[in-house]
Amino acid sequence: MSGSDAIVINTRERASSGDINDLQSLKDRTLLDSWLEAFQRRTYAAGVQPTEVSQPIVLGGLEVGPSGTDIAVQPGVLLQDSLTLVPVPAALDSDYRWSALRASVVIANPLPGADTWFLIEAQMSDIVAESVSRDIFDVGTGLFVPTVVTKRTERTIATQLVVGTATDLPLPTGGDFIVIGAVLVPTGGGAIPVANFIDMRPLWADLNGAVRPVASQGKRQSELETLKDPGDFLKEVVIAAEAWTLGLRLWFETTEAGILLAANLATFREPTKNPQAAQSISYLYLAPIRDGGATRPLFARNLYAHIPLSVFNGNAMLVWTTTPPGADRETNSVAMVLPAPFSSYTVQAGEAVCIGALYNKSGLDDFVSMGPGGVNETRLNHSNAGDLLAALSDQIVPTGGADTISIPGLPICAKLVHYRLAWTDNGSGSIDEELFIQPSGGSIANRWYQFKGDWDKVGDVVFSLPPVLAFEIEFDGAQLPPQATVEVIGWSL
Repeated sequence: MSGSDAIVINTRERASSGDINDLQSLKDRTLLDSWLEAFQRRTYAAGVQPTEVSQPIVLGGLEVGPSGTDIAVQPGVLLQDSLTLVPVPAALDSDYRWSALRASVVIANPLPGADTWFLIEAQMSDIVAESVSRDIFDVGTGLFVPTVVTKRTERTIATQLVVGTATDLPLPTGGDFIVIGAVLVPTGGGAIPVANFIDMRPLWADLNGAVRPVASQGKRQSELETLKDPGDFLKEVVIAAEAWTLGLRLWFETTEAGILLAANLATFREPTKNPQAAQSISYLYLAPIRDGGATRPLFARNLYAHIPLSVFNGNAMLVWTTTPPGADRETNSVAMVLPAPFSSYTVQAGEAVCIGALYNKSGLDDFVSMGPGGVNETRLNHSNAGDLLAALSDQIVPTGGADTISIPGLPICAKLVHYRLAWTDNGSGSIDEELFIQPSGGSIANRWYQFKGDWDKVGDVVFSLPPVLAFEIEFDGAQLPPQATVEVIGWSL
Protein backbone atom coordinates (compact mmCIF):
# COMPACT_ATOMS: atom_id res chain seq x y z
CA MET A 1 0.00 0.00 0.00
CA SER A 2 1.00 3.62 -0.52
CA GLY A 3 2.61 5.51 2.33
CA SER A 4 0.37 8.52 1.59
CA ASP A 5 -3.14 9.19 0.27
CA ALA A 6 -4.01 6.45 -2.22
CA ILE A 7 -6.60 5.15 -4.66
CA VAL A 8 -7.26 1.49 -3.88
CA ILE A 9 -7.36 -0.75 -6.97
CA ASN A 10 -8.86 -4.01 -5.72
CA THR A 11 -7.85 -7.47 -6.91
CA ARG A 12 -9.63 -8.41 -10.16
CA GLU A 13 -11.23 -4.94 -10.32
CA ARG A 14 -11.36 -3.27 -13.72
CA ALA A 15 -9.92 0.17 -12.91
CA SER A 16 -11.44 3.12 -14.78
CA SER A 17 -9.55 6.04 -16.31
CA GLY A 18 -10.99 8.20 -13.54
CA ASP A 19 -9.22 6.03 -10.97
CA ILE A 20 -5.90 6.55 -12.75
CA ASN A 21 -6.43 10.32 -12.99
CA ASP A 22 -7.36 10.53 -9.30
CA LEU A 23 -4.27 8.52 -8.42
CA GLN A 24 -2.10 11.09 -10.22
CA SER A 25 -3.86 13.91 -8.38
CA LEU A 26 -3.29 12.32 -4.99
CA LYS A 27 0.38 11.66 -5.65
CA ASP A 28 0.90 15.23 -6.84
CA ARG A 29 -1.06 16.61 -3.89
CA THR A 30 1.13 14.73 -1.41
CA LEU A 31 4.31 16.24 -2.86
CA LEU A 32 2.98 19.75 -3.51
CA ASP A 33 1.28 20.17 -0.15
CA SER A 34 4.53 19.09 1.52
CA TRP A 35 6.40 21.77 -0.44
CA LEU A 36 3.69 24.30 0.42
CA GLU A 37 4.25 23.75 4.12
CA ALA A 38 8.05 23.65 3.79
CA PHE A 39 8.18 26.98 1.96
CA GLN A 40 5.68 28.91 4.08
CA ARG A 41 6.83 32.36 5.17
CA ARG A 42 6.65 32.28 8.96
CA THR A 43 6.80 34.96 11.62
CA TYR A 44 6.97 34.60 15.39
CA ALA A 45 6.70 37.02 18.28
CA ALA A 46 6.53 36.40 21.98
CA GLY A 47 2.94 35.98 23.13
CA VAL A 48 1.54 36.23 19.61
CA GLN A 49 0.05 33.46 17.52
CA PRO A 50 2.58 32.42 14.85
CA THR A 51 1.59 33.27 11.30
CA GLU A 52 2.26 31.39 8.08
CA VAL A 53 1.75 32.75 4.59
CA SER A 54 1.93 30.76 1.38
CA GLN A 55 4.89 31.93 -0.64
CA PRO A 56 5.78 31.64 -4.34
CA ILE A 57 9.22 30.11 -4.72
CA VAL A 58 11.67 29.82 -7.59
CA LEU A 59 13.39 26.52 -6.86
CA GLY A 60 16.11 27.42 -9.32
CA GLY A 61 16.69 28.99 -12.72
CA LEU A 62 14.44 31.62 -14.33
CA GLU A 63 17.33 34.09 -14.37
CA VAL A 64 16.67 37.11 -16.59
CA GLY A 65 19.35 38.59 -18.80
CA PRO A 66 20.18 39.92 -22.26
CA SER A 67 19.85 38.07 -25.54
CA GLY A 68 21.28 40.60 -27.98
CA THR A 69 18.68 43.33 -28.12
CA ASP A 70 16.04 41.11 -26.50
CA ILE A 71 15.38 39.68 -23.04
CA ALA A 72 16.05 36.03 -22.16
CA VAL A 73 14.55 33.97 -19.34
CA GLN A 74 16.54 30.85 -18.49
CA PRO A 75 15.06 27.39 -17.71
CA GLY A 76 13.82 26.96 -14.15
CA VAL A 77 11.08 25.78 -11.80
CA LEU A 78 8.36 27.89 -10.15
CA LEU A 79 6.01 27.01 -7.29
CA GLN A 80 2.96 29.19 -6.59
CA ASP A 81 -0.32 29.01 -4.72
CA SER A 82 -3.35 29.63 -6.93
CA LEU A 83 -7.04 28.77 -6.94
CA THR A 84 -7.64 30.50 -10.26
CA LEU A 85 -4.97 29.36 -12.72
CA VAL A 86 -6.36 26.94 -15.31
CA PRO A 87 -6.92 24.11 -14.76
CA VAL A 88 -8.70 25.19 -11.58
CA PRO A 89 -7.85 22.72 -8.79
CA ALA A 90 -10.44 20.00 -8.28
CA ALA A 91 -11.26 18.29 -4.99
CA LEU A 92 -8.21 16.02 -5.04
CA ASP A 93 -5.75 18.59 -6.43
CA SER A 94 -3.32 20.77 -4.50
CA ASP A 95 -3.69 24.54 -4.70
CA TYR A 96 0.11 24.76 -4.83
CA ARG A 97 1.06 24.69 -8.50
CA TRP A 98 4.30 23.39 -10.01
CA SER A 99 5.57 24.62 -13.38
CA ALA A 100 8.83 24.39 -15.30
CA LEU A 101 10.51 26.20 -18.15
CA ARG A 102 12.62 23.53 -19.83
CA ALA A 103 14.22 25.76 -22.45
CA SER A 104 15.10 29.43 -22.37
CA VAL A 105 12.57 31.82 -23.86
CA VAL A 106 13.18 35.18 -25.48
CA ILE A 107 10.96 38.20 -24.87
CA ALA A 108 11.08 40.67 -27.76
CA ASN A 109 12.53 44.09 -27.05
CA PRO A 110 9.56 46.42 -26.40
CA LEU A 111 11.35 49.23 -28.34
CA PRO A 112 10.59 52.12 -25.97
CA GLY A 113 10.88 55.68 -27.20
CA ALA A 114 13.03 56.53 -24.17
CA ASP A 115 15.03 54.58 -21.60
CA THR A 116 12.31 52.72 -19.68
CA TRP A 117 12.09 50.37 -16.70
CA PHE A 118 10.09 47.13 -17.06
CA LEU A 119 9.11 44.43 -14.58
CA ILE A 120 9.42 40.84 -15.80
CA GLU A 121 6.68 38.58 -14.43
CA ALA A 122 5.94 34.86 -14.69
CA GLN A 123 3.13 32.43 -13.93
CA MET A 124 2.19 28.81 -14.52
CA SER A 125 0.64 27.98 -17.89
CA ASP A 126 -0.98 24.62 -18.62
CA ILE A 127 -0.52 23.55 -22.24
CA VAL A 128 -1.45 20.52 -24.34
CA ALA A 129 1.84 18.84 -25.16
CA GLU A 130 0.49 15.87 -27.09
CA SER A 131 -2.79 14.82 -28.72
CA VAL A 132 -3.36 11.31 -30.09
CA SER A 133 -6.10 9.17 -31.60
CA ARG A 134 -7.65 6.68 -29.18
CA ASP A 135 -10.64 4.36 -29.44
CA ILE A 136 -13.23 5.87 -27.13
CA PHE A 137 -16.31 3.87 -26.12
CA ASP A 138 -19.57 5.46 -27.35
CA VAL A 139 -22.28 4.60 -24.84
CA GLY A 140 -24.98 5.43 -27.40
CA THR A 141 -23.86 3.00 -30.07
CA GLY A 142 -21.93 0.60 -27.92
CA LEU A 143 -18.97 0.92 -30.27
CA PHE A 144 -15.40 2.14 -29.84
CA VAL A 145 -14.89 5.22 -32.01
CA PRO A 146 -11.45 6.60 -33.01
CA THR A 147 -11.21 10.08 -31.40
CA VAL A 148 -8.44 12.66 -31.10
CA VAL A 149 -7.91 13.26 -27.38
CA THR A 150 -5.44 15.12 -25.17
CA LYS A 151 -2.84 12.62 -24.06
CA ARG A 152 -0.19 14.75 -22.34
CA THR A 153 -0.31 18.15 -20.68
CA GLU A 154 2.62 20.12 -19.32
CA ARG A 155 2.88 22.90 -16.78
CA THR A 156 5.15 25.45 -18.40
CA ILE A 157 5.78 29.11 -17.51
CA ALA A 158 4.37 32.17 -19.27
CA THR A 159 6.05 35.58 -18.99
CA GLN A 160 5.09 39.20 -19.50
CA LEU A 161 6.55 42.72 -19.28
CA VAL A 162 4.98 45.52 -17.23
CA VAL A 163 6.02 49.00 -18.32
CA GLY A 164 7.28 51.66 -15.93
CA THR A 165 8.98 55.02 -16.53
CA ALA A 166 12.45 56.31 -17.27
CA THR A 167 13.24 56.47 -13.53
CA ASP A 168 10.95 54.01 -11.79
CA LEU A 169 9.53 50.53 -11.94
CA PRO A 170 5.77 50.00 -11.96
CA LEU A 171 3.91 48.18 -9.22
CA PRO A 172 3.48 44.45 -9.92
CA THR A 173 0.40 43.14 -11.69
CA GLY A 174 -0.35 40.98 -8.66
CA GLY A 175 -2.70 38.02 -8.68
CA ASP A 176 -1.05 34.96 -10.17
CA PHE A 177 1.85 36.81 -11.79
CA ILE A 178 5.13 36.51 -9.87
CA VAL A 179 7.91 39.10 -10.29
CA ILE A 180 11.19 37.44 -11.32
CA GLY A 181 13.18 40.43 -12.57
CA ALA A 182 13.39 43.97 -13.85
CA VAL A 183 15.23 45.63 -16.70
CA LEU A 184 16.09 49.13 -17.88
CA VAL A 185 15.59 48.98 -21.66
CA PRO A 186 17.56 51.57 -23.66
CA THR A 187 15.90 53.87 -26.15
CA GLY A 188 14.92 52.43 -29.52
CA GLY A 189 15.79 48.78 -29.11
CA GLY A 190 19.55 48.75 -28.76
CA ALA A 191 21.52 46.01 -27.01
CA ILE A 192 20.64 45.69 -23.32
CA PRO A 193 23.68 45.53 -20.99
CA VAL A 194 23.61 42.79 -18.37
CA ALA A 195 24.10 45.53 -15.76
CA ASN A 196 20.60 46.83 -16.62
CA PHE A 197 18.93 43.71 -15.18
CA ILE A 198 17.78 43.29 -11.58
CA ASP A 199 17.32 39.75 -10.28
CA MET A 200 14.06 39.68 -8.29
CA ARG A 201 13.33 35.97 -8.08
CA PRO A 202 11.80 34.79 -4.75
CA LEU A 203 14.52 32.27 -3.89
CA TRP A 204 14.30 30.03 -0.85
CA ALA A 205 17.65 31.35 0.38
CA ASP A 206 15.94 34.72 1.01
CA LEU A 207 13.16 33.17 3.07
CA ASN A 208 15.01 30.65 5.21
CA GLY A 209 15.40 33.17 8.05
CA ALA A 210 11.69 32.85 8.65
CA VAL A 211 11.98 30.74 11.77
CA ARG A 212 14.01 33.43 13.56
CA PRO A 213 11.80 35.14 16.18
CA VAL A 214 11.17 38.78 15.40
CA ALA A 215 12.77 40.11 18.58
CA SER A 216 15.54 37.53 18.91
CA GLN A 217 19.17 38.26 19.67
CA GLY A 218 21.00 38.83 16.41
CA LYS A 219 18.00 40.11 14.50
CA ARG A 220 20.50 42.37 12.79
CA GLN A 221 24.19 41.84 12.29
CA SER A 222 25.95 44.82 10.79
CA GLU A 223 29.46 46.17 10.48
CA LEU A 224 30.08 49.71 9.21
CA GLU A 225 33.42 51.40 8.70
CA THR A 226 34.67 54.41 6.76
CA LEU A 227 37.77 53.71 4.74
CA LYS A 228 40.25 56.53 5.04
CA ASP A 229 42.47 57.80 7.81
CA PRO A 230 40.34 59.02 10.75
CA GLY A 231 41.22 62.59 9.82
CA ASP A 232 40.05 62.17 6.22
CA PHE A 233 36.29 62.57 6.20
CA LEU A 234 35.47 61.13 2.82
CA LYS A 235 32.27 59.36 2.06
CA GLU A 236 33.26 55.74 1.47
CA VAL A 237 31.53 53.34 3.84
CA VAL A 238 32.23 49.63 4.01
CA ILE A 239 29.05 47.76 4.98
CA ALA A 240 28.40 44.12 5.83
CA ALA A 241 24.86 43.67 7.10
CA GLU A 242 22.26 40.97 7.55
CA ALA A 243 18.82 41.33 9.07
CA TRP A 244 15.59 39.44 9.54
CA THR A 245 12.16 41.02 9.14
CA LEU A 246 8.70 39.81 8.08
CA GLY A 247 10.06 36.28 8.02
CA LEU A 248 12.66 37.33 5.44
CA ARG A 249 16.43 37.23 5.42
CA LEU A 250 17.85 40.50 4.03
CA TRP A 251 21.53 41.11 3.33
CA PHE A 252 23.77 43.80 1.89
CA GLU A 253 27.54 43.69 1.58
CA THR A 254 30.10 45.96 -0.06
CA THR A 255 33.60 45.10 -1.16
CA GLU A 256 36.53 46.57 0.74
CA ALA A 257 36.28 49.53 -1.63
CA GLY A 258 33.09 50.65 0.10
CA ILE A 259 30.37 52.82 -1.39
CA LEU A 260 30.22 56.58 -1.84
CA LEU A 261 27.05 57.43 0.03
CA ALA A 262 27.15 61.19 -0.40
CA ALA A 263 28.23 61.10 -4.04
CA ASN A 264 25.30 58.79 -4.78
CA LEU A 265 22.77 60.49 -2.56
CA ALA A 266 19.77 60.03 -4.88
CA THR A 267 20.56 56.33 -5.19
CA PHE A 268 20.24 55.57 -1.49
CA ARG A 269 18.29 58.29 0.27
CA GLU A 270 14.60 58.17 1.05
CA PRO A 271 12.92 60.64 -1.35
CA THR A 272 12.25 64.11 0.13
CA LYS A 273 14.56 63.40 3.11
CA ASN A 274 17.91 65.15 3.60
CA PRO A 275 20.31 62.95 5.55
CA GLN A 276 23.13 65.39 4.78
CA ALA A 277 21.86 68.30 6.83
CA ALA A 278 24.76 69.81 8.79
CA GLN A 279 25.28 68.60 12.36
CA SER A 280 22.52 66.00 12.14
CA ILE A 281 22.08 62.31 12.66
CA SER A 282 20.82 59.98 9.93
CA TYR A 283 20.08 56.28 9.73
CA LEU A 284 20.82 53.38 7.39
CA TYR A 285 18.15 50.71 6.90
CA LEU A 286 17.90 47.41 5.10
CA ALA A 287 14.46 47.52 3.51
CA PRO A 288 12.48 44.77 1.84
CA ILE A 289 10.70 45.67 -1.38
CA ARG A 290 6.95 45.27 -0.97
CA ASP A 291 4.46 44.83 -3.79
CA GLY A 292 1.43 47.04 -4.22
CA GLY A 293 -0.80 44.97 -1.96
CA ALA A 294 2.03 44.38 0.52
CA THR A 295 1.14 40.68 0.33
CA ARG A 296 4.42 39.22 -0.85
CA PRO A 297 8.04 40.30 -0.56
CA LEU A 298 10.20 41.19 -3.52
CA PHE A 299 13.96 41.04 -3.72
CA ALA A 300 16.57 42.96 -5.69
CA ARG A 301 19.98 41.58 -6.60
CA ASN A 302 22.35 43.42 -8.93
CA LEU A 303 20.25 46.47 -8.13
CA TYR A 304 22.70 49.30 -8.76
CA ALA A 305 24.93 47.92 -11.50
CA HIS A 306 23.28 50.11 -14.16
CA ILE A 307 24.53 53.32 -12.43
CA PRO A 308 27.20 51.75 -12.37
CA LEU A 309 27.84 50.74 -8.77
CA SER A 310 29.25 47.24 -8.72
CA VAL A 311 31.18 47.30 -5.44
CA PHE A 312 28.46 45.54 -3.45
CA ASN A 313 25.70 42.97 -3.61
CA GLY A 314 22.55 42.19 -1.69
CA ASN A 315 18.88 41.29 -1.96
CA ALA A 316 17.43 44.36 -0.22
CA MET A 317 17.58 48.12 -0.58
CA LEU A 318 19.94 50.27 1.44
CA VAL A 319 17.96 53.34 2.53
CA TRP A 320 19.71 56.44 3.94
CA THR A 321 17.23 58.68 5.71
CA THR A 322 16.48 60.96 8.64
CA THR A 323 13.51 58.75 9.55
CA PRO A 324 14.34 57.43 13.04
CA PRO A 325 13.64 53.98 14.43
CA GLY A 326 10.52 53.51 16.51
CA ALA A 327 10.10 52.44 20.12
CA ASP A 328 11.83 49.10 19.44
CA ARG A 329 15.00 51.01 18.36
CA GLU A 330 15.36 48.52 15.51
CA THR A 331 12.83 49.26 12.78
CA ASN A 332 11.49 52.35 11.01
CA SER A 333 9.04 54.41 13.06
CA VAL A 334 6.87 55.46 10.09
CA ALA A 335 6.31 54.31 6.52
CA MET A 336 9.20 55.02 4.15
CA VAL A 337 9.19 55.55 0.39
CA LEU A 338 12.00 53.61 -1.28
CA PRO A 339 14.63 55.21 -3.53
CA ALA A 340 14.41 54.91 -7.32
CA PRO A 341 13.80 52.76 -9.24
CA PHE A 342 11.38 51.63 -6.50
CA SER A 343 9.96 55.00 -5.48
CA SER A 344 6.44 53.73 -6.26
CA TYR A 345 6.93 51.27 -3.41
CA THR A 346 6.51 51.87 0.33
CA VAL A 347 7.66 49.89 3.36
CA GLN A 348 5.34 50.26 6.30
CA ALA A 349 6.44 51.14 9.82
CA GLY A 350 8.30 48.27 11.45
CA GLU A 351 9.30 46.54 8.18
CA ALA A 352 12.82 47.96 7.53
CA VAL A 353 15.69 47.15 9.89
CA CYS A 354 18.10 49.86 11.09
CA ILE A 355 21.71 48.70 10.61
CA GLY A 356 23.52 51.85 11.72
CA ALA A 357 23.60 55.60 12.16
CA LEU A 358 25.78 58.34 10.65
CA TYR A 359 26.52 61.75 12.15
CA ASN A 360 27.22 64.62 9.78
CA LYS A 361 29.92 67.16 10.45
CA SER A 362 29.62 70.81 9.50
CA GLY A 363 29.64 70.27 5.75
CA LEU A 364 27.05 68.59 3.57
CA ASP A 365 29.57 66.07 2.23
CA ASP A 366 31.26 65.01 5.47
CA PHE A 367 30.24 62.74 8.29
CA VAL A 368 32.22 61.55 11.28
CA SER A 369 34.35 58.61 10.21
CA MET A 370 33.84 55.23 11.82
CA GLY A 371 36.47 52.71 12.80
CA PRO A 372 36.14 48.93 12.98
CA GLY A 373 34.00 48.15 15.98
CA GLY A 374 32.80 44.62 15.31
CA VAL A 375 29.30 43.26 14.78
CA ASN A 376 26.57 45.73 15.76
CA GLU A 377 29.21 48.20 17.00
CA THR A 378 29.94 51.70 15.71
CA ARG A 379 33.14 53.46 16.79
CA LEU A 380 33.58 57.14 15.98
CA ASN A 381 37.02 58.55 15.15
CA HIS A 382 37.61 62.03 16.60
CA SER A 383 40.96 63.01 15.11
CA ASN A 384 41.08 66.51 16.51
CA ALA A 385 39.14 68.93 18.69
CA GLY A 386 37.38 70.37 15.67
CA ASP A 387 35.64 67.05 15.15
CA LEU A 388 33.70 67.29 18.39
CA LEU A 389 30.01 67.63 17.67
CA ALA A 390 27.86 69.70 19.97
CA ALA A 391 25.07 67.12 20.14
CA LEU A 392 27.52 64.29 20.90
CA SER A 393 29.70 66.02 23.51
CA ASP A 394 29.51 68.24 26.56
CA GLN A 395 31.99 70.25 28.65
CA ILE A 396 31.92 71.22 32.31
CA VAL A 397 34.00 73.04 34.89
CA PRO A 398 34.13 70.55 37.78
CA THR A 399 32.61 71.93 40.98
CA GLY A 400 33.40 69.09 43.37
CA GLY A 401 29.72 68.14 43.44
CA ALA A 402 27.44 66.33 40.98
CA ASP A 403 27.88 68.08 37.60
CA THR A 404 25.31 67.33 34.88
CA ILE A 405 26.39 66.03 31.47
CA SER A 406 23.82 66.48 28.70
CA ILE A 407 24.13 64.52 25.42
CA PRO A 408 20.92 65.19 23.46
CA GLY A 409 21.96 63.85 20.04
CA LEU A 410 22.22 60.10 20.61
CA PRO A 411 21.03 57.86 17.76
CA ILE A 412 17.73 56.19 18.59
CA CYS A 413 19.05 52.82 17.42
CA ALA A 414 21.75 52.78 20.14
CA LYS A 415 21.24 50.32 22.96
CA LEU A 416 24.58 50.98 24.66
CA VAL A 417 26.60 54.20 24.27
CA HIS A 418 30.38 54.42 24.66
CA TYR A 419 31.89 57.62 26.11
CA ARG A 420 35.32 59.11 26.67
CA LEU A 421 35.75 61.49 29.64
CA ALA A 422 38.92 63.63 29.43
CA TRP A 423 40.13 66.31 31.84
CA THR A 424 42.73 69.05 31.54
CA ASP A 425 45.63 69.36 33.97
CA ASN A 426 45.88 71.42 37.10
CA GLY A 427 49.61 71.71 37.90
CA SER A 428 48.89 71.77 41.60
CA GLY A 429 45.85 69.53 41.46
CA SER A 430 44.99 66.77 43.89
CA ILE A 431 46.31 63.28 43.21
CA ASP A 432 44.88 59.81 43.79
CA GLU A 433 41.37 61.20 43.96
CA GLU A 434 38.05 59.61 43.07
CA LEU A 435 35.75 60.23 40.10
CA PHE A 436 32.12 59.04 40.08
CA ILE A 437 29.64 58.59 37.22
CA GLN A 438 26.02 58.23 38.25
CA PRO A 439 22.40 58.77 37.13
CA SER A 440 20.92 62.25 37.33
CA GLY A 441 19.92 62.82 40.94
CA GLY A 442 22.04 59.84 41.90
CA SER A 443 23.51 58.91 45.22
CA ILE A 444 26.32 56.78 46.63
CA ALA A 445 23.98 53.80 46.58
CA ASN A 446 23.33 53.82 42.84
CA ARG A 447 26.53 55.09 41.23
CA TRP A 448 27.45 53.42 37.94
CA TYR A 449 31.25 53.87 37.91
CA GLN A 450 34.04 54.77 40.30
CA PHE A 451 37.52 55.68 38.99
CA LYS A 452 40.81 56.90 40.49
CA GLY A 453 42.66 59.86 38.94
CA ASP A 454 45.31 62.53 39.38
CA TRP A 455 44.14 66.08 38.68
CA ASP A 456 47.66 67.50 38.34
CA LYS A 457 47.93 66.10 34.78
CA VAL A 458 45.71 65.38 31.82
CA GLY A 459 43.88 62.07 31.79
CA ASP A 460 40.88 60.23 30.49
CA VAL A 461 38.63 57.22 31.09
CA VAL A 462 36.28 55.28 28.83
CA PHE A 463 32.91 53.94 29.96
CA SER A 464 29.59 52.73 28.56
CA LEU A 465 26.03 53.57 29.58
CA PRO A 466 22.52 52.88 28.36
CA PRO A 467 21.26 55.70 26.13
CA VAL A 468 20.28 58.49 28.53
CA LEU A 469 20.00 62.18 27.68
CA ALA A 470 21.78 63.29 30.85
CA PHE A 471 23.83 61.88 33.72
CA GLU A 472 26.16 63.20 36.44
CA ILE A 473 29.93 63.29 36.97
CA GLU A 474 31.52 64.08 40.34
CA PHE A 475 35.21 64.92 40.79
CA ASP A 476 36.46 64.67 44.39
CA GLY A 477 39.46 66.54 45.80
CA ALA A 478 40.57 69.98 46.98
CA GLN A 479 42.24 71.00 43.69
CA LEU A 480 40.03 69.98 40.72
CA PRO A 481 40.73 69.88 36.96
CA PRO A 482 39.89 73.22 35.31
CA GLN A 483 37.80 71.53 32.61
CA ALA A 484 36.34 68.14 31.69
CA THR A 485 34.90 66.99 28.34
CA VAL A 486 32.66 64.03 27.63
CA GLU A 487 32.32 62.83 24.04
CA VAL A 488 30.50 59.93 22.44
CA ILE A 489 32.98 57.55 20.83
CA GLY A 490 30.54 54.93 19.65
CA TRP A 491 27.46 52.86 20.31
CA SER A 492 26.12 49.33 20.11
CA LEU A 493 22.98 48.36 18.26
